[in-house]
Amino acid sequence: SLGRNRVRSRRLYHTPPLKESRRSLRALPGEGADVPTPPAAAAAAAGAGAAPRAHNRGEPEDSAAARAPGARDVVADEQAGGDDGADEQGIGLVIGRGAQRVREIIALPREADEEAGDLQREGLLRREEEVAAVEAGGTQTASVWGAGALVAGTTVGAGILALPAATQATGFVPSTLGLIFMYVYMCSTGLLIAEVNLNLDTGSSATGGILSSAEATIGTLGSRVAGVAYLFIHYALLVAYCAQGGSVLPHPSGLEAFGSVLFPALFGGALFAGSPSVIEKVNSAAVGLVVATFVALVGTVSANANIDQLAAADWAALPNAVPVLFVALVFHNVVPTICAQLNNDANKVRSAIVAGSFVPTAMFCLWNGVILAASDGAGGDPLQALGDNPLVPAFSELAIVTSFVGFVYGLFDFYVDAFDLKKSPEAAEKLDKVGLQRAGIFSAILAPPAAIAAVNPDIFLKALDAAGAYGISVLFGILPATMAWKQRYDPGVQSTGATEALVPGGKFSLGAIVLFASGVIVQQTLEKSGLL
Repeated sequence: SLGRNRVRSRRLYHTPPLKESRRSLRALPGEGADVPTPPAAAAAAAGAGAAPRAHNRGEPEDSAAARAPGARDVVADEQAGGDDGADEQGIGLVIGRGAQRVREIIALPREADEEAGDLQREGLLRREEEVAAVEAGGTQTASVWGAGALVAGTTVGAGILALPAATQATGFVPSTLGLIFMYVYMCSTGLLIAEVNLNLDTGSSATGGILSSAEATIGTLGSRVAGVAYLFIHYALLVAYCAQGGSVLPHPSGLEAFGSVLFPALFGGALFAGSPSVIEKVNSAAVGLVVATFVALVGTVSANANIDQLAAADWAALPNAVPVLFVALVFHNVVPTICAQLNNDANKVRSAIVAGSFVPTAMFCLWNGVILAASDGAGGDPLQALGDNPLVPAFSELAIVTSFVGFVYGLFDFYVDAFDLKKSPEAAEKLDKVGLQRAGIFSAILAPPAAIAAVNPDIFLKALDAAGAYGISVLFGILPATMAWKQRYDPGVQSTGATEALVPGGKFSLGAIVLFASGVIVQQTLEKSGLL
């Protein structure tokens, strides 16, 4: 605003050059005739010995000697016989208008100062209000640590439990390199979702969800495809979480279905009734416990590890592990949430995503090596080789709970976005309170996966494989790159342009991301159909 005020002041201070001002003064009476300035008129009157008269165009001019010195464009036409009073009135008009013009020119800088000062004060007040609003932060504000913990907690989920079984065939070295590659890939697609969300921001602290981003960039069809893939992923993973998380909870012998219902009722009920600030603190503490139990578990298991088993490698088996690697490193459903929590600050969002997903990747590499080294290599689930170690169920439950929180929040945001339930501040406030509307959304989120897990408690690995091979490849692989491509390079797509590209490489990087995800879908389809 200060820059605009300076430009406005320069415009107001600007006055015509001196020659233009004189020319405008001479032309004031109109008619297109040249009229003397007041000193010239006085000299003409004195030299002519009579009252000055305006030149009559229709009559011949007198000799040049009849003009008084300095009285250009004035002819003392004795034959005109005009009214002397009228001539004096014309000259007086010239003098009066000229003086008025001078006063206006003199007054311009003072008026400009006053107007610029008003604009400057108004701009400063507006800026102070904006700063106060940002500092206040509202209920959505969170720390980078809290947002990063949400990313890490969402990532460290059921995928880590399925990882050793998926990577056992390919071996430690190929699977570790595959994990590093997938970290770069999934971190890049997460940053692309953040970039699209931030550039679709309309000025509020809350950005749109996956559906809003897809519809604004790739249209209604893209939004519907995204919606189907989003629902498929979330419900498939929630089924896996209910099945595995319920199996750890105490339940009557032979009634595994009881645990599959108890798990979503217990932890889903806490999310339903708890405030966002309390949930964030509890989730951050749970992530800390995940790390602590992980370190303790790795320490106890590594004592019986056989390092020689890590030398085995089968690179041809690596593609079959990719769907589980997809699932293990997914956190993208909470990206719109952390954008809102961090007030759409691109640097903070980038830090939360990069750091929040790096910690789980390092954990996965270490976990994978320790478990594969401690297993007997006879096939099956390597976790079974750990026997009755009490840290295994503790770590498993904490890992599933932290991931469960992120996916429930992701589905909650999906339904709010799909049905436009936050169309007003009053509606948004209503959703944050315990009530029928919030209860209905949570029931739609938790009831279906609980029912499926109760019917088939052994569905854990199958659900993870299906979610990674198809849902995550489309929604968190192909879709983010396509949305970013349209927003960056299609001038008809909405974009504020406020956030620069968060993933370098331009079209080459975006094309490579789409190509890899498409290849995974084709390979898995051929593999499952027996054609490969």
